[in-house]
Amino acid sequence: MMKIAMKLSMVLLLMVALQANRRGADRLYLGDVQGKPRLFVAPVTSRVFNAESRDLVGMLLLQEVSRFGDYDVLSFAEINAVLGLEKVKDQLGCSDVVCLSEIGMALGGADILQAEVKKMKRQTFLKLSIVKPLEVRTSHRALEMLPGDFQKWPKGVRQAVTQLLLPIQSRQDNIAPDDFVAEPKPLKELGLGDGTMIKVVVANAACTIEHNGTTSTQSIMPQVSRGIIGLSCSSTAYSGFEKVELSYNIGADSIAYQIKSKPWAIVRDKNAIGLGRTPLAPQRSKNTAFFELINPKEKRLLRIGLRFVRG
Repeated sequence: MMKIAMKLSMVLLLMVALQANRRGADRLYLGDVQGKPRLFVAPVTSRVFNAESRDLVGMLLLQEVSRFGDYDVLSFAEINAVLGLEKVKDQLGCSDVVCLSEIGMALGGADILQAEVKKMKRQTFLKLSIVKPLEVRTSHRALEMLPGDFQKWPKGVRQAVTQLLLPIQSRQDNIAPDDFVAEPKPLKELGLGDGTMIKVVVANAACTIEHNGTTSTQSIMPQVSRGIIGLSCSSTAYSGFEKVELSYNIGADSIAYQIKSKPWAIVRDKNAIGLGRTPLAPQRSKNTAFFELINPKEKRLLRIGLRFVRG
């Protein structure tokens, strides 16, 4: 055990050299190793992919995670090459959080990126999670579809990693202040006239639209700053949700939307960047907004476009 511990400490020293080499080859690695959290990318696990496919997804993951520059990234293949221990590779086959946490602790308390490929109803999904060994818990999760054509896997992996590691601050930039509990204001107090309108467009399902509990057309004419848009959609395969509720709050220079759904949904924006899971925190928009709601378990998909017109 002492020899293993000594070799593990050597890995941490080796990371400095690896990082230096990478910075010379890839400008997407930003900053110095010191002060950056370490992230170890574990081998991809899957019962439906062969070893060659797992290795390809693993290489794509390592490449995409490295692009962020927020982490000191090292693969377990590199660790195993230094340690010369096949046992390390065998240990990584576990999916238990405690098991992975013990490995992370042995490697200096680094976070571990765990990846698993699953297939459901002829659709392949890439599931990512970050295990934090110091807290013995999983902190971040992401789920993304992988196309059947392996040449399109890089895009799917990039979307999954972006959903997982998108800097928290950039997400918070679009999160509206918590003023959904404040009293609604007349639009005139915000400098808005009678022509103020919210246009609702549902791209892939037949939906009944309600505004504050009353049946409405696609063009909603609010009278005050806050309200609720309800959608009841047909739930055929790959389209529709039983119920979607969009609470809105109009400000002087923007509008914010808060989303709830039945059943639950993963929400993405127009760039396929994950925003979170419903109930979704308020998202601020200037004029237009787009939300894609996905429930892979129940094969639900709904695309909602919103356009805010100031009167």
